[in-house]
Amino acid sequence: MKKLIFVIVCVLCFGSLVGQVEGLSSSKLIVFASDVIAPKHIEFEPAYGYLWASKSFDDAGKLKSFTPSDSTVVLQAMAFRFTYGLGKNMEVGSVIAADMSTLSFALKYNFLQRKKHGFAAFLGTTFANESDFVVRNSGFFGKTASLAGGFAYSTVFSKRFSLDADIQYQNIFTDNASFSDDIFSRVELGYTFKEDYVLVGGFSYSYNNYKNGLNDSYLLTFNAGLVGNVGRSFIFVIALPFDIVGRNNDSFNGLAFALTIMLD
Repeated sequence: MKKLIFVIVCVLCFGSLVGQVEGLSSSKLIVFASDVIAPKHIEFEPAYGYLWASKSFDDAGKLKSFTPSDSTVVLQAMAFRFTYGLGKNMEVGSVIAADMSTLSFALKYNFLQRKKHGFAAFLGTTFANESDFVVRNSGFFGKTASLAGGFAYSTVFSKRFSLDADIQYQNIFTDNASFSDDIFSRVELGYTFKEDYVLVGGFSYSYNNYKNGLNDSYLLTFNAGLVGNVGRSFIFVIALPFDIVGRNNDSFNGLAFALTIMLD
């Protein structure tokens, strides 16, 4: 029987489980869209993620099994997102973990929108109030906070194909120390079929530059999934993340699910 090591993660960045900007709208799986939700409209989204790993990438980037060989690390979390259209070009949002252990706030501003292209800037922060707080790609435990910001780009190639991409910088810190400088980059390509459904494939990349003596780490993940509109007010998202290349990180496979509820 496999030995299971259960770790409850307190931050759910949907489909990826990494500490980044949280609480903003997207049109596919995890990448932020450049547009914002309509003024005075609200999106409420419960989400659940489950990841498992029996191998890890070492400092040379080689994939090795855990010791003992039947060990498995499991990461799971449930969180709730609230996003509000603050104006024609701006939205604000928040994510709170189901166990009340973390709270995130964010803002997104669409500063350029054309017929087929759009750009947005965003900023966010996350606070952890529990001693078992863990950000997946940092290795830090304890009461911490993070500040992150970046840019999002969206484009429509045709009636069927569209693309979203974003890039972020993050710093993790406490009241008296800075722990890491992190870079995140994500891209997703969507194929629309039957009008209300989108098949999605993409990649997410993270790089962690630690300031406490740990060796730097990175991780490249392939994300696949399905997005579907159910009536006028509901959108479901199913995501399957698979870590494919990394360094000083566990190699996870996973499943994530979210239901977006749109309120006028």
